[in-house]
Formats: sequence, C-alpha cells, structure tokens
Amino acid sequence: MLLRCSNSCCQQLSAFFGKFAPPGASSQRSQPTFFRDFLVNCVRRHWLLMLLLSLISTAIVLVAFIPVQYDSKEEVFEIPAGTWARRMTGEKVEILPQAVYLALGVRNVLVLRNLDTVPQMFGPTLIMPQQSFSLPFDLASEYEFACTAHLNGQMKVIVNSEPTPGWQRLIWRLTKLTRNLKVKRTTIA
Repeated sequence: MLLRCSNSCCQQLSAFFGKFAPPGASSQRSQPTFFRDFLVNCVRRHWLLMLLLSLISTAIVLVAFIPVQYDSKEEVFEIPAGTWARRMTGEKVEILPQAVYLALGVRNVLVLRNLDTVPQMFGPTLIMPQQSFSLPFDLASEYEFACTAHLNGQMKVIVNSEPTPGWQRLIWRLTKLTRNLKVKRTTIA
C-alpha cells in the first residue's frame, strides 16, 4: 500500500519522474511499477555500456586478487658479449637499467650473468666472464651498488614488500605494467 503525500516537493518529484515514463502511460502509476519500468528501460537502452562496465570491474577485481606467480623468484640481467669492446670504441652502451625493481615473495633474487669477455664488478663481487652472480633480498628497502656494467658506475636495487591482495596488488601490477611499457618505448626509440 502506497502512502500519498500532499507535499509540494513530492509532487514535483513525481512530475519530474513522470517525464521519463513511456508515452501514453498514466502519471498516477504506483511507484514500484514506475521504478521497475524505469530500470527496464535503462537496461534496454544502455545494455552494452552496462556490460562493458561489469567486464571492466570484474577484470579489476581479478587483477587485484589473483596471486602473483612466476616460474622463478629470480630477476635475471645479462651483460652481453662485446660490451667492453663497444665501450672501448667510445660508444655509450647502457645494458642494464638504472634501477632494478624487485618484490619480496615474488621476485626477490637478482641474478647478473656476465656473457662478456672481461670481468665485471657488482658491489664487492667480481663476476668473471661466463659466470653468474645471484643476490637474494629479504628486506624491503633501496640498495645502491657499485657496478662497472653501468656508465655512471652505480646501480640501484629497489625491493618492495610483497604485494598483498587488494589495492596494493592492483597498484603493484599497474606500476609494473607502466614501467615495462616505458622500458619498451626507450628500447624501440
């Protein structure tokens, strides 16, 4: 049973919603019938937009809650053969990123492979030709290392905490995606 209101505000609201009623419909219809018809008309008109919004929101929820999985916890970087020879000719060769981003529990082991013919220094470690150096990280922080594979002689390793489900994982994945897109643009250019 509907209550009728004599308030002018309610009458104005009823008249406003009556503008959206289908042609020939009575403005004296009951409120539940009107709202049901209003929703049905919205769905009929905007079904594609509603479907698109529901797919986008489902994708966001999945990205935020699906566990992060990799085959290995190692982030591998290679110093290619001929790097030292190219530098000796005066070429400015950047083979490693200025900053390496790792995440605890996901990818927290930095691996450097020296495929060049000369030894490379990383921190206090000498990496001989055709050898690898593996450095696991257990604490989220920023680390600076001396690195002869860089033109400026420094390499920054940024270790983030493990991305927990929800907003933190969603933000972590979006940050990783934008960082990868920037790296691909610079390598293409």
